[in-house]
Parts: sequence; structure tokens; C-alpha cells
Amino acid sequence: MIELERETLNNFLKVAGKLSVTEYGRLLGIERTRFFRLMHGADMKVKELVSIQLYIKKQKGESVDWSDVMGKLVRESETASYSGGESEGVFQFERYKRLRGIINQTAAQAA
Repeated sequence: MIELERETLNNFLKVAGKLSVTEYGRLLGIERTRFFRLMHGADMKVKELVSIQLYIKKQKGESVDWSDVMGKLVRESETASYSGGESEGVFQFERYKRLRGIINQTAAQAA
């Protein structure tokens, strides 16, 4: 998930432009210290991913295609299952399905 989070954050920064950490936090509705931690590699919460994706979509920016990323994780998980190995792909896929449902619901409410 880290690469997905990083790509999402980079797309947000492109769309939002150069602002202060406080201004980024206000745009997303999160604390500036939390945004600072995200910029320095902290794991994102689902709510934060949703906020960033919605902001990018509202600004007509390039959002991350989560389907591709999650599809890759599922394929890797299936490969690991057949070889007897453990993978977190299944967990990530379940998280993706829940996240996709939240995003769709939030986008419908915003429209």
C-alpha cells in the first residue's frame, strides 16, 4: 500500500500546488501535524486516502487507479497461495473493497 499512498499524495501535491503544511491540512480537513507525518512516510488512514482522492477528483486532477494496484496485489496473493506462501494481498484486497465502497458513497453524497 505504501506506493499507492505515496502516488496519491504526490498527485495531491501536484493539484494543490505549493502551500504551507497548515494550508494543506485545511484543504483536506486534517491536522497540519498529521499531514506533516504523512509527508514523511506515516501510513495513511482510510479517511485520509478518501479525502485526498476526493480533493483530486474535484480539482480534475489525475487520481490513482486503485483497481490496477489492488488487482496486482490479488494476483501476487493468488500466486503465493498456490506456492504455499503467505501474502497480505488478500487482506489488502478486502481493504480495497471496503475503501472503494466508502469512496463511491462519499462521492455520491458530494455530487
